[in-house]
Amino acid sequence: MLALNKKVGLLSIDSDDRGHVLFFDERGVTVYHDRRRLAERVVAAAVRLGWLDPAVVDELRQQAADAGAELEERLLSGGHLREEEFVQQGRIELEEEIYDLFFCREARFEFHEGVRELEGVPGEVDERLFFHCDSVVMEAARRIDEWAYIRERIPSTGVAVFATVESVDDAQFGPDARAIHELMDGRRTVARIAALTGLTKFQVCKPLSQMLEWGHAALVDDAEAWFTSSDSSNNNVWRVFMDAPELVAPVAARAAASHEARRSLGLLAGRLRARHGWRAPASILEAASRALGEAMDDDE
Repeated sequence: MLALNKKVGLLSIDSDDRGHVLFFDERGVTVYHDRRRLAERVVAAAVRLGWLDPAVVDELRQQAADAGAELEERLLSGGHLREEEFVQQGRIELEEEIYDLFFCREARFEFHEGVRELEGVPGEVDERLFFHCDSVVMEAARRIDEWAYIRERIPSTGVAVFATVESVDDAQFGPDARAIHELMDGRRTVARIAALTGLTKFQVCKPLSQMLEWGHAALVDDAEAWFTSSDSSNNNVWRVFMDAPELVAPVAARAAASHEARRSLGLLAGRLRARHGWRAPASILEAASRALGEAMDDDE
């Protein structure tokens, strides 16, 4: 409505997590943001994506503090990031923040017409980082539709998740997949992973839902159900595995080549990783799971 009525000013939004402020004018919408916080988000993304070495970032941050300079300035002047890269990633960070607002359950709104600053709220409007309102609304609507699919696999961001494979491919699950995968230890919740990576809920849940679909990850509750099942075969496998893990691989290799068998092996391997780290037993089961998958591919 603000865009349709060509309103100019700041819209403050108090949502279920923290406050947000958007700026509207004839060009569209942007986020009224703290420049230093945005720079830190850009740097975190650059490290996550492998553009920057964390040790280099720590050194630059210390240099900036000693000289009373901004981290952004050190990054650009030292050639560690080009300005266009910094701006582009800044656009992505702010755009994701806008999309995330569409998933707020409750929020209070207040429009401050004709102003570009809010008293007591540090921030600024960057002229380079505007977005067309129609495009934002269309993409947000698409994500809301997609969220229904995601919620079928991830009922809450309060659930813990663990990996059932040792690594994942960013080409398959997106540029943030590896960073998410590294934090899936069976103890951290989806919300905690989002906080640690600096990603939004949607940015974490979309690739995670795909990993769940492919059997590369599992929710802790799923694994607990399998391990605590009254099915004696599950308990027997667990006991044999604990007593003599070297016997599991040949047994698993002769198991029925079904998707359910492969999923069970993956869950078991992932649970061991969550509890004990990637020791030999987990590696044996993961190898058996891959062998079953290859056998199924050959049969098909």
